[in-house]
Amino acid sequence: MRRRSVFILLAGVFFLAVLGVVMLMSTCVFSAHADESNVYREAKRQAFWLGIGVMACGITALIDYRFWKKQVWLILVGTGGLLVLCFVPGIGQMINGERRWIDLGPLQIQPSEFAKLSVVFFLSSWYSLYPDCGKQFFKGFAAPLLLSGMVIALILFEVDIGSTAVLGITVLLSLFVAGVDWKYIGTLLVTGMLGFAGMMLYSPDRIIRLAAFLDPENIDSVRAFSSGFL
Repeated sequence: MRRRSVFILLAGVFFLAVLGVVMLMSTCVFSAHADESNVYREAKRQAFWLGIGVMACGITALIDYRFWKKQVWLILVGTGGLLVLCFVPGIGQMINGERRWIDLGPLQIQPSEFAKLSVVFFLSSWYSLYPDCGKQFFKGFAAPLLLSGMVIALILFEVDIGSTAVLGITVLLSLFVAGVDWKYIGTLLVTGMLGFAGMMLYSPDRIIRLAAFLDPENIDSVRAFSSGFL
């Protein structure tokens, strides 16, 4: 059963990755900014990094999970340090009013992607160390939430609302799987929804993006409404 579950998981990830590349290729063809001499440039670049990611996953899978468990604090603190570097002039890049990238010369990295993994590592390690703490407020809820929230707050200040929402949902699901008391999860869920609504109002362009996804035909009216109301 365990092997079958792993196969289903890998098959799902492979399908989503291939689907993403195919959709990107389709987008490149109809993009107004596409270079006619190299229409599939972006798709090729994404496919290249997909291959790098697959190889990295293979190498990581060969390493004993207990190694990552021992390094979890180093990974979490290191990720926080990378996120802080996004705000350092000359290292962090300001693009469209957002600080998500670190410029390392020929290499540019987005620390929020590492943060997604580090938070999952941390929560997994924490609840494996304290497996029966779900009913305890501090050890089962407040402490892991506070440490994870520090990483999420740094991403939020980058004005990366998408990654903030993804990490917030990930933390919520991790608490649920770990058996944290429902009253704590419910409070966190309501607070998160209110916070997300506040972030949307703080960044009107997010409302426009959401409206474009839900109803592309009426995006002009939504844009006019957002600019006048907000």
